Amino acid sequence: MFSLFALLAAAVSSPNLTKPALPVMPSLTMTECENSKSRDARLAEIDADKSWTGSADRFNSEWQAYLAARMDKLGMSKTEQGKFLDDVTETKEFQALQAKNEAILTQMGKDFESIKDTESEEGACKTVVRMLGALTPMMQNATQQYELMDQAIIAEAKRRRVSLDN
Repeated sequence: MFSLFALLAAAVSSPNLTKPALPVMPSLTMTECENSKSRDARLAEIDADKSWTGSADRFNSEWQAYLAARMDKLGMSKTEQGKFLDDVTETKEFQALQAKNEAILTQMGKDFESIKDTESEEGACKTVVRMLGALTPMMQNATQQYELMDQAIIAEAKRRRVSLDN
């Protein structure tokens, strides 16, 4: 929890705050899974590369810090900020993206559970391909949700005649 507060504090004090970039997730192909030698080598590479581990969490934290810094510039109380963002999250567009991500997470959970019942390494590998392949679309949906929040912040800043640039 402390690190989140530190992140938010750093974001608020950063005058050049920029939107977070979508992290690059590792890829694995069905073809790589079909050959035991290439499968083992590729899985070892993915396992050795820790740079992507936690990148989705960092991405979300960076977006939250970015939006928090922009919200603070609006001069709203924390209660007003909460209501403001609740209004955005209740829109049809936001909810549709949320439903897509919930479906992705549900499928990932099923895939994860099915790995233990998979009788071959190739089959388990192909399940991992599907799971890894779902990470980027899920983060793209989240990005669209964050963009909806940012657009609302921009509109409110214009309404209040507040600059978000400094």
